[in-house]
Amino acid sequence: MTQKNIIIALIILVLAIGAYLLFANENKNGGIEYYADGTQIVYCDENGNRYNTVADAKAAGLTDAEYGATYCPENNTATEDYIGMNTTDAETKAKSAGVMFRVVMIDGQPQPTTRDFREGRINATVINGTVTEYFVETNSPIVNNTSDAEKTTNDAIIGMTTENAELYAESQNVDFRVGTADGEPQPVTLDYRSGRITAETVNDVVVGYTVE
Repeated sequence: MTQKNIIIALIILVLAIGAYLLFANENKNGGIEYYADGTQIVYCDENGNRYNTVADAKAAGLTDAEYGATYCPENNTATEDYIGMNTTDAETKAKSAGVMFRVVMIDGQPQPTTRDFREGRINATVINGTVTEYFVETNSPIVNNTSDAEKTTNDAIIGMTTENAELYAESQNVDFRVGTADGEPQPVTLDYRSGRITAETVNDVVVGYTVE
């Protein structure tokens, strides 16, 4: 056997061993994923059922929008129900509960807000002076190394059409999606992608956004 053939044979052997180890590791983990801190990612649905893997959730017949880590109670901040309350009463109730409250949408019009993160803060939508829906800012256990300075570099998309904002995000090598359109929440997946832009649009124009 020539030296060239020996080298080729060694390369094939190394590749075969690597493929075997990769397959064995995947089979051992069974599709289980982990956060950066080593904690296992567990998925839940809105009924409280828990799934160790994406495959388990899909096998249960769930779509991407029907399960996610954010559905799990340990990743959510419990709050009182503010729906149906007027703004003043809702603010008073939030204050007594020791949480922050702000209105981000009034009668379909986005309100100017800061884009910082505040654990437990309530962001409410108000129609005719009454809270119709809200979401709570909740910290994800996934490690996010994006600095506050980096999160403000996407302000250029404010005022852009959805199409242009998508092109902008593509140029920045980050994902883009619309989370709220004309005051209506859009179906989105509950996975986490560092740097992904989730936009709020009115008449197909970006008026606000968050960055994961």
